[in-house]
Amino acid sequence: LEVEKAKLETARLKDEEHLTWISHEIKNRLLAAEDLAANCERTVQEHAPQLLVAPHNAGESFQNLKGQCARGVRICINQSVSRELVNGTYVARDEPVHLKTLVDSLCPLHVRKSFGSMLGYVLCDEQLVSHIVDNLLANATRHGAVGPTARSITCEMHANRMSGEVAIMITNGPGKDHVAMRTKYGTDASALFEAGTQGIERKALSQGQGMHIAKMCSDALNGKLMLAFEPNCVVATLKFAYRPVMPAVEIKIPEWLHIWTLDDDEYVREND
Repeated sequence: LEVEKAKLETARLKDEEHLTWISHEIKNRLLAAEDLAANCERTVQEHAPQLLVAPHNAGESFQNLKGQCARGVRICINQSVSRELVNGTYVARDEPVHLKTLVDSLCPLHVRKSFGSMLGYVLCDEQLVSHIVDNLLANATRHGAVGPTARSITCEMHANRMSGEVAIMITNGPGKDHVAMRTKYGTDASALFEAGTQGIERKALSQGQGMHIAKMCSDALNGKLMLAFEPNCVVATLKFAYRPVMPAVEIKIPEWLHIWTLDDDEYVREND
C-alpha cells in the first residue's frame, strides 16, 4: 500500500507540474494576443481611423477582443492560485493595489457599481482579491435572478477608516431556489464554504469547490467572507484589513533636458 501510495503521489505531482506549465503557456499566449490586438488598434487608428467607428465598429471589436484575452488570463491565474491553495503551497504577496481600478476591471458591464471613498493604493494580495471577487460575481450571475431581473447585480466597495477594513459586497436578486436556500441557511450560509458543499443537491451543476476555494483565498488574505440569503436578495461580503500606501512614482527626464555633471577627473560628460 505504501508503494502504491507513493506511485499515486508521484503521478499527481507530475500532473500538477504539467497543469502549471499549461496554464503558464496559455496565459503568456493570451497576453501576447492582447498586445497584438492593442498594436493592431493603434495601426488602424493611425492609418484608417474611420474603421474604428460606425458602421464598421472595429474599435468595439478590438475592445471585446482585449477583454476576452484579459478574462482568459484571469482564469489561468485563478486556476494556478486554486491549485497552490489546495496543495498548501501558496504564499500571499502584499503589493500596492489600486482596489477601485482592480474591482472595476473585474465587473462585467451589466453589474452596477458603487465605490465609496477609498484611500487610493493599499497593500494586499491582488491575486487573492481577484479570485474572490471573480468567484462571487460568477455565482451571482449563475445562481441569481432570472427573467427581467437577471442582471440585477450590484458591486459595492467601501473603506472604513475607523476599523481599517475594506468591505466588498456583491448583491444579486433571488434565484429560483432562493426560498429553499433561505430556509436552509438563512443569513449565515457559511456552511456553503465547506469543501464539496452544494446548495440544492438535486440541481447542483458543480462540485461545490468554488466557494470553498474563495474561503481559502479569504483566509490567506486574513479576511472574512460572508454569505447571507436575505428576504429579497443574496449578499456576499468580503472584508479585510488594509494598509494605505503611496505608489512608486517614476520620474521621467524629458529628452530635451540635458544634465551636465563634473567627474572627479574634471572631464565633463553629457547625460551622465
